[in-house]
Amino acid sequence: MRERRALDFAAGGLIAGLMVYTYLSSRLAFVTLAAFAAYWDLATGVLAMLALLTVRIRPLFWLFVVAFNLVGFVDLILDYYHAVQVDLPAKAGELGATYGIPIIYVPVLMITHAVAFNLLARPQPKATRALAGDAATS
Repeated sequence: MRERRALDFAAGGLIAGLMVYTYLSSRLAFVTLAAFAAYWDLATGVLAMLALLTVRIRPLFWLFVVAFNLVGFVDLILDYYHAVQVDLPAKAGELGATYGIPIIYVPVLMITHAVAFNLLARPQPKATRALAGDAATS
């Protein structure tokens, strides 16, 4: 259930990313940052939705969860890099109300990915492995 909440949050990130792209694309200084971020957000959101659709097919589900986390993490790292390159903090006033997204939403996404990596790296208890094995054979 924890995985599903994290994936729901990431799928919502797709919508937020597209909203930011449409807002920032009208401002020439942010076009490259917004376009780059939007494509990675799209890929992350699609992988999150695919993971949600394959919850009952465990091997495929875990493949999509790992892919979603890797793509999402790389997306955020590259977004931080590009934000520094365009000197985003100095241009905060140009973002208007959307400035809350890089200040609040992006750090929460980074924390979500870090927690997801932590959960993925933990060894599974024997009971869980036995249940997963039974589910895979049926």
